[in-house]
Parts: sequence; C-alpha cells; structure tokens
Amino acid sequence: MTVMGLKRGLLNSFRGDKMILSEEQYLRQKESLAHMTSDREKLCKELKAKGKDDGYIEQFLTYRFMMYDDVKWDVEEYERVKNGEFDKENVMLDQIGKHLIRLRIWRGLSQEELAKKVGFTLEQIQKYERFEYQGLPFSKLNEILQVLGVEKITIVPGYSDPNYGEFMNKRRFAMQEMSNTKDEMAATSEEKRQAG
Repeated sequence: MTVMGLKRGLLNSFRGDKMILSEEQYLRQKESLAHMTSDREKLCKELKAKGKDDGYIEQFLTYRFMMYDDVKWDVEEYERVKNGEFDKENVMLDQIGKHLIRLRIWRGLSQEELAKKVGFTLEQIQKYERFEYQGLPFSKLNEILQVLGVEKITIVPGYSDPNYGEFMNKRRFAMQEMSNTKDEMAATSEEKRQAG
C-alpha cells in the first residue's frame, strides 16, 4: 500500500509552489524577501514623491509584487514550523506528506540526516519531499514517523492551515481591487481621450 492516492496539499494547489524544505532554501528566500521589501519601500517613496495617493500605491504594489506575498508566506511558514507552531498530532489526509516535512524541520533534521536514519539516499528523500511523499510505501512512512519521534498521529477532516485561509481571502480581495482599479483607470483614460 502507498501514499500515492493522497491529494497534493491545499497550499500548493492554490499557490502553485512548494514549501521551504531546507535551511539553505529558507536563507535564500529570506534574503530574497529582504530585497523585495527594500524594493517595495523604494518604489513606494518614488510613487509618493510623484504625488500618487495611498490607494493607488497599494494597488500598484499589490500588482507589481504579487510574488512578495508568496515568499513572505513561505518564510513565515518555515519560521512557524521551526518554532513548533503547528499541530504535531492531528493532520488532514492530504497533508501527511507536508506534515512529515514539517516534523523533520521542527526536529532539526536535515534531509541528509533523515535519509541516513531511514536507509535512503539523499536524492530519494529530496524526491519524496519534492512530491510530498507521494508513492511512499506505508512501511517506510511508518519508519519515518518513528525516526521523527511520532508516537501518535490522527487523521482529521477539515480545512488546511487557518492562517492560509486568511492569506487567500486578503489576496482575493487585493486581486479584485486591482481589477476594479484597472477598470476605473481605463474608463478615466477613455473619458479624457474623448473629452480632449
């Protein structure tokens, strides 16, 4: 029996990306986030200097830096996981693979250390984690849970990360506002063109 039938994580299906899997990735993403933050602040100052109002600036930044929110989410999620700020015993069925990754990170194990403890190569662990352990035999799943010190795990129905729901609602609102602003700007431009 395998974990192959498990659905991809809700986060990945909506966002089209992967969670941070290693400290090295985390440091790269954190550096990228710092650069994007600096760029956002610089651009915000430039737009204010040009007399743009806060609403325009917010819309412009949302559109221009959509990836910023994704990277910020990934970095914050990794930090929450490292600090153990997640439910370690209860997991949704489609989140088991992601849960194993979270447990490994929280326990402070690198992919290489986990690979050695379960008798895999580093490449095998990297591949399993890249695909959130789809296709992993249940016997190996059990072995990994034991290595990670999991004594009990409960499969629960329900919605994924509650923080993610809030994130997605804000993002949907921003996208709608951005669309409305673009429509308003186009209408204003058309009115000016016809009047002029």
